Amino acid sequence: MHIKTDVFEGAGVPHPQNCLRHSFATYHVAAFKNPGLTATLLCHQNQAQLWGHYNGIASQAAGQTYFSITPENVEQIAQGELKAA
Repeated sequence: MHIKTDVFEGAGVPHPQNCLRHSFATYHVAAFKNPGLTATLLCHQNQAQLWGHYNGIASQAAGQTYFSITPENVEQIAQGELKAA
């Protein structure tokens, strides 16, 4: 946890309120359209708990792009040279 914070701070990128977990949940639901699976992966007891904590809005295309990012293509995606998903 401390290493993650150090990486964010070293990069000068804010990371409020566990943004990685929230991003994962938002984009996972958007990409795969399976809130039950997302809730299970987050160790939630049910989907109501999922919706109570994560009410982000993302398109399915944005979710697919999020889950297509790899170390090999991240720079190309960031520079707009490669369209993911």
